[in-house]
Amino acid sequence: MGCGASSEDMAVQTPVGSSSTAYRPSEPAPEMSEEEPIRPPPQRKRRASVSAEPTSSLKSVEKVVIPKTDEEKAAIKASIANSFLFAGLEDEALADIVNAMFERVVYEGDVVIQEGDIMADNFYIIESGTFTALKGDREVFAYDNKGTFGELALMYNCPRAATVRATSGGKLWCVDRVTFQGIIVVGMRERREKQEQTLRTMPLFKELSDEERAVIADCLVSETYDDGKVIIAQGDNVDATSKFYIVEAGEVVCTRGGQEVKTVPIGGFFGELALITDEARAATCQAKGRTRVFAMGRDAFERLMGPVKEIFEASAEEYKKLNESLAV
Repeated sequence: MGCGASSEDMAVQTPVGSSSTAYRPSEPAPEMSEEEPIRPPPQRKRRASVSAEPTSSLKSVEKVVIPKTDEEKAAIKASIANSFLFAGLEDEALADIVNAMFERVVYEGDVVIQEGDIMADNFYIIESGTFTALKGDREVFAYDNKGTFGELALMYNCPRAATVRATSGGKLWCVDRVTFQGIIVVGMRERREKQEQTLRTMPLFKELSDEERAVIADCLVSETYDDGKVIIAQGDNVDATSKFYIVEAGEVVCTRGGQEVKTVPIGGFFGELALITDEARAATCQAKGRTRVFAMGRDAFERLMGPVKEIFEASAEEYKKLNESLAV
């Protein structure tokens, strides 16, 4: 179970086995968007791994370095900054991905990937240009100078579920299948396993089943904040982009009207009250020392955190008493 639906979910996805394909950087590849979170084909049960490729083959990836200017590297990093696929990657792994990317210039009308194609060799990042994703003759998604596509076929050995065609000239950065699986897929798997292990040690999640923790781990993104960095500001309104946070490393200090009211240690959580009450943030929360947190989007929070509702209710009551004492 993933954190959301992808426009690929509209397409029929049929696994084609675990055989790998040759690396041909000049060929097109995958399909889908960073705005549309991935999830496995519907016929799969709770995954034992993210990819259908054998784990042993994914770990033996030779690093590829394709020369780029500093400006090109900066453009790639800007293009993937908001993609969940790259969230939480170690700096070295992110550098390896950027180094391995190769450029593809496209022109209006070019077909980047073809629906039904089983030769899924590349993952694509849009630096510039507009593109349309088609299921048959029906447009299912449009890209406007940003986005990523092509991950599902590489991760789950599916045929291309849609056609992606350029509707203007543009520029793509591409990652070959072997590099994508060896860095992104393995990185996601290792990150999720680490998250699940961490959740087991946290009081908030210790009573949950392994399955419940696994589903929650799928929807967590690791974020790092330097000392003093504000994570939540008192008075901020909540919206669809608001998040709930769990401290993975470091500490978070919560202040109200400039007065310290709480310190959140490793394993503690914050940010839930506003998501529950739909009211403005009641306190400012900032990192004390370099701090790493797990962040969960509002939609996932509302769907998945029911099993710990009683803990949140107790926390809300604690906040209420604290506010009353501050008002005296």
